[in-house]
Amino acid sequence: KLKKSPGIKSLHDMEDNNALLPRAIQGADISRVISILHNKPDQVWSTDDLGRSCLHTAVDHRELALVALIVGRVPDLLRVKDNFGKLPVDIANDRGFPELVPLLSLPETDTSMDPTDVKNVLKPGRMESIFHCHYPREAPLTTLLRISHFQTLYNLIIGFLCVTVAQCVLQNYRDTGTISYFGWLIWAFGDLPKAALVWIFIFGASFSALLLQKAIIREIMPAKMVYTLFAAIVIAYFSVIPYIVRRIFDFPPVTSSIVVVEGVRLCMKMYSFLEVNRQLRIAKAAHDPDPSVAEYPSNVNFRNYFEYLFFPTLIYQTSYPRKIHRNWRFIGERTIEGFCAILGSYTIVVSYIMPIKHTLYGERDLLTSLIAIFQFMLPSIFVTVLLFFMLLHSVQNVFGEITRFADRQTYCDWWNEIDWGTYYRKWNYVVHHFIKLHVYIPARSHFSKTTAMLLTFVFSAIVHEYIIAFSLGFYKPILLLMFLVPGVLFIPLTSVVLKNARVWNVFLWTCLILGTGIIVGLYVRAWHYNFDPPKGYEPGWHSYLI
Repeated sequence: KLKKSPGIKSLHDMEDNNALLPRAIQGADISRVISILHNKPDQVWSTDDLGRSCLHTAVDHRELALVALIVGRVPDLLRVKDNFGKLPVDIANDRGFPELVPLLSLPETDTSMDPTDVKNVLKPGRMESIFHCHYPREAPLTTLLRISHFQTLYNLIIGFLCVTVAQCVLQNYRDTGTISYFGWLIWAFGDLPKAALVWIFIFGASFSALLLQKAIIREIMPAKMVYTLFAAIVIAYFSVIPYIVRRIFDFPPVTSSIVVVEGVRLCMKMYSFLEVNRQLRIAKAAHDPDPSVAEYPSNVNFRNYFEYLFFPTLIYQTSYPRKIHRNWRFIGERTIEGFCAILGSYTIVVSYIMPIKHTLYGERDLLTSLIAIFQFMLPSIFVTVLLFFMLLHSVQNVFGEITRFADRQTYCDWWNEIDWGTYYRKWNYVVHHFIKLHVYIPARSHFSKTTAMLLTFVFSAIVHEYIIAFSLGFYKPILLLMFLVPGVLFIPLTSVVLKNARVWNVFLWTCLILGTGIIVGLYVRAWHYNFDPPKGYEPGWHSYLI
């Protein structure tokens, strides 16, 4: 199937579609590879007559950028052997390509697989199984940062943040005579001891799901009564937590967000625990041969549930892929990265957002307001990327390493995407898996695909609005409008046949920068008008929106 002269012009005329991806790789046509991966994702699992996958081909041709792209999108290909028992890393070693070896190194818990096992074990459709959502995988950035080119970009960002911190220190020393500029940061994270007590309370309350599941197993009460009680517990969670956060303690925004997000996270984990065990019970009665079914009901115990609450996942399984040992150096590095990301985000806010926040206050003409919004865009997208890095890379890897949880793919290469639907899925795999298995698939069994998708978006938007409203202390449907209007409309727009992947990726990034700037700018304006309104200000109908 593979020939040494690829003939780029003949790609569209080839009769054997399984050779499209290998030939694009041989021709080093990155845009074509991205287009094939998007439009024909099944091709990533095709092999040639020698049993070599597309990753074997990319390694054999020493295409560093393509290797990084394929590993970032489908890290499971690292484990696939060809007909001679060679892994991609073995080919890199045999051919003398040392720059590829770190990128192709297998995680500690990985085991290699034969090509005949790939479609049955690793095909993406298997991810839809509620009993099997996790496999040993590294985080994409962990893999990419082994490449010197990405390390250089990483170092460039660190250098920029160091210079920005120095700028803040000098400005603060000039204005106040002290080098500390952490006043806003200390205020935003205030009352953490009280928040810790609240967290202990809601964490303890989450064990009610374990007690309810035990009640079903021991037939203390019928399942319908158990689910009714659980619904009452969830309502109490979503009602009591905001009351504690806003009425009793009046936490500052960051502390409030920590408590509210933890409450939402624990509710989602509780629901998944009960739902998956319900399906295990049904499968057990139907004599399902799945190994997970055989573990029910012995899996319902304190240790199993306690560990599950700390795993970086919202999907319950009877067992998870685990690492053999903890890497304490890795934990230390990710912890330092997380704190640096927080410091960097705060520094950018102080240096580039706080000085221009006044430009959105007062009555201004349309052009002036647009210019003000554009000034928020670059610092806002930078802060967004840093917070993504902190929450979905550093924090998840720290908890994953501490608990020896081997599936670190809490996100995927969303930055390479060319359509909004795939971007939404890859941005946050932790939430995506929960929404897919517990919202979209159940809705799909009752409604059309379009209706199920819209219901999924509405659910996600409501949860996001709940978190933002009780974290900030006021409600404005800014994110909701951006989420449901352009966010939904762009999905069919960018899911058509894409001829130029690079153009659509530029379009996605442009929209992200514009949207983030608009959202941050409007929330900053809303904060000012809610907590420090100008004299004589009378809210109109539009003030309830923005």
